[in-house]
Amino acid sequence: MSDRSCCLAGVDRNASTDRAAINGRLFPKGFRTENCLRKNTEGKFMAIEVAHIHQGRYDNEQSLLNLRENATRLGRREILDAVNQRLKRCYPNIYQREVGPLQARRRDPKYKCYCNNPQSGRKIFHQIMNGDVPRDCLTCDDCWAIDLAFTWGYFGWAAKVIPESTWRALCEERAFWKFVP
Repeated sequence: MSDRSCCLAGVDRNASTDRAAINGRLFPKGFRTENCLRKNTEGKFMAIEVAHIHQGRYDNEQSLLNLRENATRLGRREILDAVNQRLKRCYPNIYQREVGPLQARRRDPKYKCYCNNPQSGRKIFHQIMNGDVPRDCLTCDDCWAIDLAFTWGYFGWAAKVIPESTWRALCEERAFWKFVP
């Protein structure tokens, strides 16, 4: 295999399986970037990386989260979509926390709840902390059971980031909007 074909295939003959981050991209250790990046096109590199993600080469939690962060920072939509699909398959709780709900839910369009406007657990956490949870979310049983309870379970009960007093106030607000005539 010539040097040019190695570069176009995105591999190095002497590359180990360890990966190193170089300039926000992932390459095999020992990859000769100075020669290959000039010859290789960006689209071909992204197609190779997307294929590697779909094949499960980065199937540990930290690698997928690092890839997701780099793809978001660099604006690589194809890589971000591939990482999100892999997170959904391998780590559904992380997908739910970082991206959004696992299944799409539909409710009457006049309601502005998480069924019609899906949010990630992190965005719901910020809404809870700022007191911006929409009233329709408090009255919708699916939003309460799936989105808000999940957010409380991760950010409140497990991570202790949401104070218990804030959660109690949210529960009282839900009780007022849902059960008081």
